[in-house]
Amino acid sequence: MKEELKKIWEEYKREAKESKDPQELYRRKVWPMLLELWKTSPIVEPKAMDFDLSVHTLGTSPEATTLAILGTKSKEVYILHTPETKKYLQQIEEDVGLRVYPIEIKKDDVVAIYKRIEEILQRNEGKSVALDITSGTKAMSAGMASGGFFFRRFFEGVRVVYVNHEIYDAEMRRPVAGTEKLIILPSPHEVLGDIDRFFALEHYSKGEFYKAQMYFRNMENKTKDRKHATFADLCLMYHAWYALDFDTALERSKKILSEIRNDFWIGSSFIQNYEKLEFQKNALEAIKKLLDEKDFSSNKLGVFVLSRTLLKKGEKQEKENELVLTALCTYRALELLLQERLSLYGLTPESKLSEEEKKAMQRLMAKILRTAETEVKIYEKLGLLEIIALLIVKNDECIVKTFDEAKLSNFVFALQSRNSSILVHGLSFPSEKEIKYVRDSAEKLLEDLKTRLRVGYDFEKKLERVNLSHEYFL
Repeated sequence: MKEELKKIWEEYKREAKESKDPQELYRRKVWPMLLELWKTSPIVEPKAMDFDLSVHTLGTSPEATTLAILGTKSKEVYILHTPETKKYLQQIEEDVGLRVYPIEIKKDDVVAIYKRIEEILQRNEGKSVALDITSGTKAMSAGMASGGFFFRRFFEGVRVVYVNHEIYDAEMRRPVAGTEKLIILPSPHEVLGDIDRFFALEHYSKGEFYKAQMYFRNMENKTKDRKHATFADLCLMYHAWYALDFDTALERSKKILSEIRNDFWIGSSFIQNYEKLEFQKNALEAIKKLLDEKDFSSNKLGVFVLSRTLLKKGEKQEKENELVLTALCTYRALELLLQERLSLYGLTPESKLSEEEKKAMQRLMAKILRTAETEVKIYEKLGLLEIIALLIVKNDECIVKTFDEAKLSNFVFALQSRNSSILVHGLSFPSEKEIKYVRDSAEKLLEDLKTRLRVGYDFEKKLERVNLSHEYFL
């Protein structure tokens, strides 16, 4: 058909020179075959798509709009026209064999175009929609394009399209028949990755690190910029850290530090975070060493960072109303901090105690528990309450300030709640009040440890996640 169309085009050109109405000649001689070609096998790049509906701006060249409708294979068609171009609607309907939905606007009313597009998209959410910018005034095409690329952020099925041509015949002042094709335009937001960046940074700011890394990976695939892979690794590092997967977090941190030493980071302001990231890598190494060696006496940094991590994770779980998980993290943090206090006296929960120490603990615990001393048993491995009692017997200043007699009674109830938790030994749930008491106690011990570490004022800031800003992507 294309070869025959070429012959007809040449005949049309010869006859048009003598014709008084070249447009009528084109409609009669060339258009029927071109129309049939597009009805059966339209050329679409980069690949053909069957759209659920299409929206078109209409100018004084209705044939271009007709080809766009056929190229999209849409069965529901909306046409934005002016009072001057309304006369072409019937012709388009006859050519495509469909009733169209006409929407009249002023030729320079871009706001109206935005509103009409939004209305159509909201009524057809979830459907594939082609927005055709081929015909109409420049303002109409610009409005359709900018509106289309904007709404693409919120309606995944939206695509902006237009009918292009390979050869334009200047003498006939129209494209050479048979060289037309429908182009589905890539969104600049997607090519440049700014939609993915928007969502990545939004999830990152909320602490939703795994979701954020998915968008950074998309940006890497689209832009081929290795920096986005580093941002994805940063997200995975924090995700693993707060998931308590410290091996993976440490592995990612080392990879990030290695990456940002490469030349392609030169000139990026992100490298100002190197010192902070190196500090976090050291913190993760301290945690891993603590978990491997159980050394509470010399690895104070590991105790501090791990306890702080557990408390932060507990806070996050509490915001999500996950009270059982909040309690487990909070109690575990307190347990670590109490073990660190024991280490100051060269003791562990498994240390052998003197009879004098055991009797002193029994007297104290009997008073707290309101029971006879003979009912109090001191086991070979001390639990939380026993550790506190031992430290009070040792006259530990921090513990004595943190756990007075009244608070110890509260702690007993909180500990009983923890032990009967559905994720420990029972089927009950800890209360917010009980969790708060344990958290407050743990935070006091954490602050004391921080003082003894003799770190700078910005110590905890260095443990906060790196602040990702838009300037890193310029």
